[in-house]
Amino acid sequence: MKQKNTLRNSVLKCNKGVMLIAALSVIGIFLTLAGGLASLGVYEYRLYLRKVSKTQALHIAEAGVNYYRWHLAHAETDFFDGTGSGPGPYEHTYISPQGDLTGVFSLEITPPETGSTIATIKSTGWTDDFPNIKRVVEVRYGIPSFSTYSVVVNSNVRFGSGTEIFGPLHSNGGIRFDGVAHNLVSSAVTCYDDPDTDPPVDPCEQPGVWTSQANPEDVFLSGTDFPVPAVDFDGITADLAAIKADAQSEGFYLSYRNRGYRLHFNTDGTFDVYEVDSLTSKGWIYEGDGNWEWTSYDIQNETLDSSSNAIPANGLIFVEADVWVDGIVDGRVTVASGRFPENPNQYTNITIVNDIVCESHDGSDVIGLMAQNHVQIGYYCEDNLEIEAAILAQNGRFYRPYYYYYETPSPGAYNLRDTITITGSLAMSDRYGLHWCCPDSGYWTRNINYNSSLVYSPPPSFPTTGEYAFISWEEN
Repeated sequence: MKQKNTLRNSVLKCNKGVMLIAALSVIGIFLTLAGGLASLGVYEYRLYLRKVSKTQALHIAEAGVNYYRWHLAHAETDFFDGTGSGPGPYEHTYISPQGDLTGVFSLEITPPETGSTIATIKSTGWTDDFPNIKRVVEVRYGIPSFSTYSVVVNSNVRFGSGTEIFGPLHSNGGIRFDGVAHNLVSSAVTCYDDPDTDPPVDPCEQPGVWTSQANPEDVFLSGTDFPVPAVDFDGITADLAAIKADAQSEGFYLSYRNRGYRLHFNTDGTFDVYEVDSLTSKGWIYEGDGNWEWTSYDIQNETLDSSSNAIPANGLIFVEADVWVDGIVDGRVTVASGRFPENPNQYTNITIVNDIVCESHDGSDVIGLMAQNHVQIGYYCEDNLEIEAAILAQNGRFYRPYYYYYETPSPGAYNLRDTITITGSLAMSDRYGLHWCCPDSGYWTRNINYNSSLVYSPPPSFPTTGEYAFISWEEN
């Protein structure tokens, strides 16, 4: 009996040991799992913090871009973060508006290339907690030029049938458009008194943009928009004065001459200068202002002044007299014409003699024509005329005068022309006109093509229309 009890106790002790070992094993496994889970939790939490930090770093980088856009709005030509000429990068401490996030953004600014208004802002952002986690964004901003539009006018304007425009069209006055507009047509007014209605009926006779054609949808292929903010023409006087000063110091300057000059551009990047000695016989010309003028705008005799002049490095040619232009442009150049101090009785014109086109069509060659008064088409221009230019008539218009009675007593052979094709942009103070009636005079067909490269890469010193605008965003 005693031996049985001893055996039973031994078995019980053995079972208890086994159970203890099993329990300890379970506890060990549990602790291992718990430790693993805890480690996994810590890892997941740190991973979460890193993900949050990565997102925050992007926000900080974008804050850097926004800061420098604000900076450029107040200092348009400062690409050195106020340091004068330091190479950068420029680091700034960032604190969130709530004060719960701190970090740093580092800026690298690439100024616009010659002939462009596009600046590139590269911003790198990181938080103080995870300085090794960085996000980099690169944003391009540019200042739109007056060449943002195919045509922009500072007054009421009319485009007749036979006109086809492929880029945006805007007027600070009302627009009557009877051709075909492939892009948006906008006006700064809600309604206006159409000056071509005889007699004027109502101060708000027509909507800001309208057509006399039966189906407006066949005219305005991309619609209309009015009223919209006006385009500012007021600063152009200062632009012309600045071009004169820059042309005198580092460009090409021609002083006042009674008849003016003709500039002929060559395919080798040079231009010839001719002094205008006399004009053709006068005739009756209507300029669209309600009056007929007994005058002439065409060259009879000229004398070579200089040949093979290189387009200056800054691309600026300023003439303090009337100018006639033609030829093929190889380079980037602006021809500006004006007399200072300003006197409306002495405003100067630019007259297009024949084709004025560019050697290449990839944006590397470009010409701007800026006149204090009119930019106009001469009487003896080609039947099919090509113009590749950004054109601006500060106080006047872009037009071909009404030459119907130019060669008296009957109309001449050059009175009525076939087709004019303009590739570039037209900006003018007063209404334009390339075809007149009745009887007919001017160009039957008027094609105005849009050159989008001129928006941010205009001719040298060509006027702009506002502040920096967003172009593109990418993360590196």
